[in-house]
Amino acid sequence: MLRRWQATILSLVFFPSALNFTWNVPSAFSQSPRYVTVEVDGVGDSPQTAVRNATENGLKRVLGSYMDTETRIEERSKVENGEQKTSEQVTQKIREYSKGMVKDVERLSVELNGGIYHARARVTVRILQ
Repeated sequence: MLRRWQATILSLVFFPSALNFTWNVPSAFSQSPRYVTVEVDGVGDSPQTAVRNATENGLKRVLGSYMDTETRIEERSKVENGEQKTSEQVTQKIREYSKGMVKDVERLSVELNGGIYHARARVTVRILQ
């Protein structure tokens, strides 16, 4: 048999509508989106990579970027013919990201100069709140 306080807890856990309150959760979709447009340059070994680089530069210019790094060092030792050999391996992962979305990219110009493509683009970025 359930005690009265156990039944109350069950109704709060399983039937949240019994609490009769409104959820007030901030959301990126509850506010009207904010857009910023910038003109940026990019470089690459093809026209597509140059425009992609310009797009990334536009996102970074508007929102900045966050860096996440991870460094792992492994040291190994082994004995071979009575002689100890040691080796070291260093692995580093670097990630860069932004909190936003590219809404539109307009390619303004692409030029080949010295074997490298230079692109100018107008990039519109949606700022996520």
